[in-house]
Amino acid sequence: ACECLFHMPTLLLHPVFVALLKICVFLTCVGGLLLLVSCGNMESTAVTLGEHTVAGVGRSFQFTDEEKCFLVYYIFGLMWIMELLNALSLFTVSYAVCLWYYSAWDDKSGEKRAPLFPVLRGVFNALFFHFGSMAFGAFMLALLKGIRIILLLMSRAAKNDNNRMVACLLDACQCCMACVEGGVAFVSRNAYIEVAINSKPYCQAAREAYEFMVAEAGEVIVLSGATFLIQAFGCLGICAAGGLMTYEVVTTQERYTSDLSPHYVGEPEFVAAVAAFMCFSISIVFMDILDQCAETLLFVYATSAKDGTADYHLSDTMRSLVNHPAPKVVEQARNMMMTAPAGQVAPSSSAYGLLNWRTS
Repeated sequence: ACECLFHMPTLLLHPVFVALLKICVFLTCVGGLLLLVSCGNMESTAVTLGEHTVAGVGRSFQFTDEEKCFLVYYIFGLMWIMELLNALSLFTVSYAVCLWYYSAWDDKSGEKRAPLFPVLRGVFNALFFHFGSMAFGAFMLALLKGIRIILLLMSRAAKNDNNRMVACLLDACQCCMACVEGGVAFVSRNAYIEVAINSKPYCQAAREAYEFMVAEAGEVIVLSGATFLIQAFGCLGICAAGGLMTYEVVTTQERYTSDLSPHYVGEPEFVAAVAAFMCFSISIVFMDILDQCAETLLFVYATSAKDGTADYHLSDTMRSLVNHPAPKVVEQARNMMMTAPAGQVAPSSSAYGLLNWRTS
């Protein structure tokens, strides 16, 4: 997965653009929600103290049933849009990884050629060929999340009425819905990989992704555990390094320790904690890209191994990882390049050219 990321550096910038897009879309939708809330009637409460009445102590919005339906519809649409952006991001990463895996070999270096504009090509294919699958998967997650929020509100209302039995039942239902939501999110994440590989609709892709995870449960569990450990240690390491470096700077530099400085920091622990939290938030986004790359490579390797084309697509790193011997055509190409005179490379009709023809 790291080899794939280093061959396509634009994937490292992908989380930044996705985060900026989500922030812009979210703020725009929140602005529209505030305008919709302002359509309600504002009512103020008054308090009588002796002979004096003080008005405007409290204010609240009162909505009609129609306006309440508008609010519910708008909030659900907001959640749907945010889940759709997540789906587009996951599909784009998976599509770029598929492009790299199936890319041709370079006659000169003997390595895989980095695909051109993989992120842009992934976005184009997602918007023009698979947008319906992305929207359907996002709809399912938004619906489950909306049901869980409704159960949470009902549970709070039951607790305010001291109805503990109903509150307990609603909390149990909320936990069940959270488990279902997590399962659907995991299957959807892998379904988008199947859509990127075989261009299948969402429901069929989700079913085949689930069947693959059941059939290859051992490999999926090992990969999930390994990527989780890498994510955990990576995020904690970056978080700790950022917090310690910030604390070292704000406690040793006179600019931040002097009482006379306009940049004086009176609470260095708080500043270091904020810096550590920011580092953790940023690192977890990039670690998620690494996780998606690893899962996509597992799926695409299993697909190519099933149809017998894995020999012509595996990189040297993946080949050594899965103990897959190189085909004779690859060994022939390497021998030709190693025995070629200085300054001379294998021609396009060499074994690597044959390998690219076999790949296509």
